[in-house]
Amino acid sequence: MSAGIAVYTLLTGDATVQSLSGGRIFARVARQATVRPYLVYWEVDSVLQPVVDAMAPSLMDARVQVTAIAEDYAGCKALVAAGIAACKNQHGTIGGVTVYRMMIDNVGSDDFDQATMLYMQSFDVMTLYQDVN
Repeated sequence: MSAGIAVYTLLTGDATVQSLSGGRIFARVARQATVRPYLVYWEVDSVLQPVVDAMAPSLMDARVQVTAIAEDYAGCKALVAAGIAACKNQHGTIGGVTVYRMMIDNVGSDDFDQATMLYMQSFDVMTLYQDVN
């Protein structure tokens, strides 16, 4: 989950994301009683890219989905915007991962769960990175 590590590093290192989320950023799932707002991220899929040169590093292209969850619509939208700004167009060594390209691929629709009274929205971060395995 190297792409997830890179995304997590960017989110936790961004002052706006930290301020809006209170530092609550979780892999895959948050506990039901978690104070809101917060972010949840997970690596949805990854694909090994074909390599022409046998000496070249192996590259993975991964999709990491990040979901903002908040008790109010404005808080959810602000957290999504901050998360996108933190991850958009990044590259270099991020959290120990060599990232060649990071871009926002998809911003999902607004969602509201009437049972929990929570607002949610997801965005996808496409990350091309060097596979170390």
